[in-house]
Amino acid sequence: MLGLSILITRPMHQYQALADLLQAQGAMTLSLPAIEIQPYVNLSDEASESLIQATDLFIVTSANAILNLKEKFKLQVMQKRLVAIGPGTRKILELIGARDVMMPDQYNSDSIFAMAIFRKESLKITLMTGKNGRVVWQAPLNSLGHTVSILETYQRQLPQYDLKRLMSKLESINWIVSTSQEGLENLDQIFEGEQAWLLSKNLVVIKPSMRDWALTHQWRGEIRVAKDASNAAILKALFR
Repeated sequence: MLGLSILITRPMHQYQALADLLQAQGAMTLSLPAIEIQPYVNLSDEASESLIQATDLFIVTSANAILNLKEKFKLQVMQKRLVAIGPGTRKILELIGARDVMMPDQYNSDSIFAMAIFRKESLKITLMTGKNGRVVWQAPLNSLGHTVSILETYQRQLPQYDLKRLMSKLESINWIVSTSQEGLENLDQIFEGEQAWLLSKNLVVIKPSMRDWALTHQWRGEIRVAKDASNAAILKALFR
């Protein structure tokens, strides 16, 4: 990977593990979060506590969902059965103290719904997610006989940068890693006035739909699609 200079657009707390792997292979890395994570709650403390107590199983849709949960509720959630949608989220849950964390074979909705836990019994499930996130998962889970609630713990916002100062730090960048559709679209706004620079860079995304979006926006650099958002998959996409 000598000669690679990679802009990682994940939130800052998700940057270092991937950066360490890339740097170990000789790449240079720089962090530029394309999404700013802010605390947010859709329920009162009383309603949140009642929901947590009544829940049989939590589906934790991202590390952000558990990291932004109020501290007084984390211990209660850690005592429940948990499904993490990927290894990064599972690692965070285990570091916090969770003991019963399940994970699908592949990190997508179909694999989650196919898990044995959802076929054995009727469950009271809570989706722990960001504002307006994963609501479409309610209907498939309902159709399997489960009761589904939503606990929102954070919201995503467009970060603000001094573009002139930013560009002076990015001269050597030749690859950009984007692991969410919203983050990819935010890049277009962050680099307003410098789109020619942005669209000339090589890009790693995690879904064909993200590649298609980039192509429709005249992305000229090479675009590679990683199998999923895991560090291993991103490394493989860059190093193939």
